[in-house]
Amino acid sequence: MSALIVPAVARPESAVDRLSQSTLRRLLAGGAVAAAAWAALPSAAAAALAAAPDLSTLAAGLLGRRLLTPFQAGRVRDGHLGGLVLGNYRLLDRLGGGPRGDTFRAEHLALGRPAAVKALHPTADRKALGRLFLDVRAVANLRHPGIVAVADAGEEPQAGPDGQPVPYLVSELPAGRTLADLVAADGPLDPAAACQMLHAVAEALTDAHRHGLVHRGLTPSNVLVTPDGHARLLDFGVGRLPGPASAFTAPEVARDPATCDARADVYGLAATLRFAVAGRLAALPGLAAAIDRMLATDPNGRTPTAAAAGRELARFRPDAPPPLAAVTPPPAAGHRVLVVDDEESIRTVCRLALRGEPLVCDEAADGPAALDRLAAGGYDLVLLDVDLPGLDGERVLRRLRASPPAAHVKVLMLSGRSDGDDLSRLLAAGADDHLGKPFSPVQCRGRVQALLRLKDAQDRADALTRQLATANAQLEAAVSAKADELVHARSAMVLALAKLVEQKSAESGGHLLRIQRYVRVLAEAAAATPAFAGRLDPDFVAVVEAVSPLHDIGKVGVPDAVLNKPGPLTPDERRQMQAHADIGADTLAEVAARYPLFAGFFATAVDVARCHHERWDGSGYPRRLAGEAIPLAARLVAVADVYDALRSRRVYKPGLSHTAAVGHIVGGSPGHFDPALVAVFGRAAGQFDRVFRETAD
Repeated sequence: MSALIVPAVARPESAVDRLSQSTLRRLLAGGAVAAAAWAALPSAAAAALAAAPDLSTLAAGLLGRRLLTPFQAGRVRDGHLGGLVLGNYRLLDRLGGGPRGDTFRAEHLALGRPAAVKALHPTADRKALGRLFLDVRAVANLRHPGIVAVADAGEEPQAGPDGQPVPYLVSELPAGRTLADLVAADGPLDPAAACQMLHAVAEALTDAHRHGLVHRGLTPSNVLVTPDGHARLLDFGVGRLPGPASAFTAPEVARDPATCDARADVYGLAATLRFAVAGRLAALPGLAAAIDRMLATDPNGRTPTAAAAGRELARFRPDAPPPLAAVTPPPAAGHRVLVVDDEESIRTVCRLALRGEPLVCDEAADGPAALDRLAAGGYDLVLLDVDLPGLDGERVLRRLRASPPAAHVKVLMLSGRSDGDDLSRLLAAGADDHLGKPFSPVQCRGRVQALLRLKDAQDRADALTRQLATANAQLEAAVSAKADELVHARSAMVLALAKLVEQKSAESGGHLLRIQRYVRVLAEAAAATPAFAGRLDPDFVAVVEAVSPLHDIGKVGVPDAVLNKPGPLTPDERRQMQAHADIGADTLAEVAARYPLFAGFFATAVDVARCHHERWDGSGYPRRLAGEAIPLAARLVAVADVYDALRSRRVYKPGLSHTAAVGHIVGGSPGHFDPALVAVFGRAAGQFDRVFRETAD
């Protein structure tokens, strides 16, 4: 039976029958029902659908046969067939909407490749629509990880409610939720985390502005937050179209979107951040003022560029180093001196000698009184008589050094009878200098000035040491943050490379993110078992997680006709398909040779790309490795890849349930996987199901 032929109905047709059959023909002719799936139906089932007495029965039958999704079936039931197919894309489900259009989960009619399609509201402003498509052409050439680029665009005739043409944009279908949905579900974000997200958006805007592109419509609804917390920007150029202004719209955009510049995006960025942290701005001092600068009504008074806005937000990120501490050197004046002597005349001489100096001079007549004063703190220098009654000067000195009241307190010993040995003992006990009695005021003042200069120098050295320690800590934090940025950049590079495969095959961006999460779940669970003790440290797990999206990168070298063939492969086609393992591994090995700094990272990527189709019993490809000869990284990815393939819907097969997929891996594929990993997978399978549901295509 031809894919587009509806079988004849062997009974008189009513007007309703004719409507059902006409609807079915339109669905098949337009592609809303996949021709290959219809052709695969048993004749009796096709005849029953063609004989549906009304649209509700037809919609229910097509839904039951998985020829339509619930969204499509609802449209058919209501008789709204327009817009189920836009260009080469079959719309499967509505993801969300905004003032200028609705976004749908879709798939390519021929390839089955998933995509996001934004159906824009019909517009009579053809000039604005033309400018939008010019923007879209430029956005399609951007390659920034923070921008979800447009892959296709067009206008579907007569798809609107009143037969108007419907413009549409097509992009990849990234996993995640919009910032608007995230806040609606979870409440306002932590301000530091929100600044980190919007800082990434500012970087994406900076790159777009360098290419002359202005978003104009930045709102929380077109900031996508991926499952790992990264922010990506959607819907570039849509702000050119007529639409209602909102709290996120810069005043100049509302007046004339065609004449605004990059400062309009700074406004939208700040308004989006304010929405994300509603009611929590006070948690980060200074953030409210930064947002106010970005929200200035007059563009000339606004933060001038997205790069400048990014620098503002970077100060509030969780990984931002603290501001360099200001170090105030100790004052050269204002010292306090304590004179300790049982002779009042000596104390008077000292006090008179120091008169006129910028210091405060206090007195004590014995050792206990001196220790009490010193314990209260605040003294920089002590003039201490050796021959004090009761508690002599040497014992006061030793107690002072044993429990110093402050750093670098200087002690000048006073004595009328000390010889060389006594002086040596006092210096060993902690004295800084010695002055013999009788002494002149000039001698006293000179020794005091010298010791206070020494103390000031030591205090300045301490302050400098603290400053250097603070600067070093800040530098370490900055290096750590930069290392994190390098890791994120490396991960973005990996995903960008892996998306080359996505452009050729039916696998989605969601598949790549799921593989990473499956690998981490499996590796962390395995690390806790005796079989893998000491073999799965956190660094190794992180590297395997990072490289796992590259497992099928060699498929870029496989002809499209072979890669996307819905039926069985011929022996020659199978050889071409299996060659992708060596193609990918050899390519990555060449990259590793050029960048030896990342040799360990790429070595793991090579293992995964080459060996993830090897089987434990030696029957896999391309090298027919067996058992422990298969690299552990590849064994982890093999389990993750097969699970996701079993669960995912393809043009040539439906997706299996979680229970069926687990049963296949645990009991239905002997010799395929590492038995120890299969046992771990069985215990962690529930987490695999959660990952699949959270990042479903």
